[in-house]
Amino acid sequence: MKRLFVSFLMVVMPLSMSHAIDRENACFKNEVCPEGKVCAAYKVPSKSELKKRLRMIQKEYKKPWKVQEWGLHWFSKLNEKIKLKYNGFSIKKSAYKETVVLKYKDRGLTKKTKFYVYDKKDPKYPKNSGKKKPLLLVIPPIYDISPFDYWQAYDFAERGYKVAILDLGGMSYVSPLQPTSSINKSTLKTIGDANRVIEYMIRRAYVDPEKVGVFGFSLGGNIASLVFSVNPKIKVLSTVSSGAKFAELLTNSNQTVAKIYRKMRKKRESITTDLAYLKTLKKSLLFDPVYFAHLRNPEDVYMVFSDNDTSVPTKNQKELESAFCASEELGTSRWEKGEHFPVIVKDLFKRTYINDFFDKNLLH
Repeated sequence: MKRLFVSFLMVVMPLSMSHAIDRENACFKNEVCPEGKVCAAYKVPSKSELKKRLRMIQKEYKKPWKVQEWGLHWFSKLNEKIKLKYNGFSIKKSAYKETVVLKYKDRGLTKKTKFYVYDKKDPKYPKNSGKKKPLLLVIPPIYDISPFDYWQAYDFAERGYKVAILDLGGMSYVSPLQPTSSINKSTLKTIGDANRVIEYMIRRAYVDPEKVGVFGFSLGGNIASLVFSVNPKIKVLSTVSSGAKFAELLTNSNQTVAKIYRKMRKKRESITTDLAYLKTLKKSLLFDPVYFAHLRNPEDVYMVFSDNDTSVPTKNQKELESAFCASEELGTSRWEKGEHFPVIVKDLFKRTYINDFFDKNLLH
């Protein structure tokens, strides 16, 4: 019965998203380009092009997977707690940690999806928790899983959620050795990875399929917003200091990893100007929240933005806000003063806003 229900979701959800293609995004606005930067005007693709891109995503979703590895990793958990304590986080809360690796075929090659599951109850016996739990999927930032992500996982597990942190592979995700032409393929894989995590959690981890949320900050929030926009299995989204228009964001970002990637790819690919670099990335990247955000309900997001950000430029954060029709007036966004990392830290002291948003939509 459970497998039939999951199969039913796989059929019905793509249909519901296809129906939403007919909507227009009346909220989105291309902001004025700051002096000294290069920018590009974005718009929602035509219906036929949008359907084409969604079919690419559905093809990724349909790839069958198997569990390659499963286990409780106590050393890894101990290492996390040391990191948490070193960074000043409380380690009073406890949870079981499970490492899961799924394998699937992509054009004859074996690929992997790796993630970590946190639960107050022993994941070997998921039904011991009684009723099915909500799932919070966490997408980590550009440099790897952070102490903030670990802390959130333990916190939400303590409060009755199952939490899954997707492993993007750390710095390899944005390796300077990766050509610009391959970024779209990596992005599509990540969209598929997020879906595979959700499928696993619904089928095997006793998760309520109607109570799935996704969270991320910085690059993690950029990806989370994209994953949410194209996956109706995910009910709600929350982000911190994240933006849209990925090609433009990567062109103008002062974040160290983005700068290294930009410098290396311009040299390796003989790209002479930032404008040419932006055009190259934009042509490659077929998936961006701007293209798909109108497929989702504006009430299902809560976003925190930083108004003086150079890592994820504030311009791109404003465009993510308008893409999802979010605003402070509607209570679906909040702006904080400051640069990128200080705002992320500041939000930790105001985390009740995000917690309440998820609890209202998933826990209660």
